Amino acid sequence: ATTALAEQIEEQVGARCRQLRDFRELADKQLDKIMAPLDECETALLYKMLDDRAVDKMEEDVQEHLDERASLMMGFEDDLAAAEDLRLRHRKEDLGQTCQVLIETAHMQTGLINRLVDEAVTETNLV
Repeated sequence: ATTALAEQIEEQVGARCRQLRDFRELADKQLDKIMAPLDECETALLYKMLDDRAVDKMEEDVQEHLDERASLMMGFEDDLAAAEDLRLRHRKEDLGQTCQVLIETAHMQTGLINRLVDEAVTETNLV
């Protein structure tokens, strides 16, 4: 009777173990069904975070590029203003030299006219 009881208990334990194994397999399948969408969401979220970082990086790169261009444009405008100042300074110098030549020419012509007047006066006095 003890052997029969032991066999019966062993059979019941084996059946219970099979039930638990089956339940475990079913629970694993159910868990996989639940986890699959979560894994997809996690993957999608990871890709979105990577995309956001990539967009942020692109925005930073574009801003850097715009800042560099603005700096170059400001430098270009400064160079252009300096070139214009230099051109005006040279033009002023050229005009100053031209005026000086005209003044010297006027002095020479005034001197020539004064000599001619003096000669005319002298000749008039002689006559």
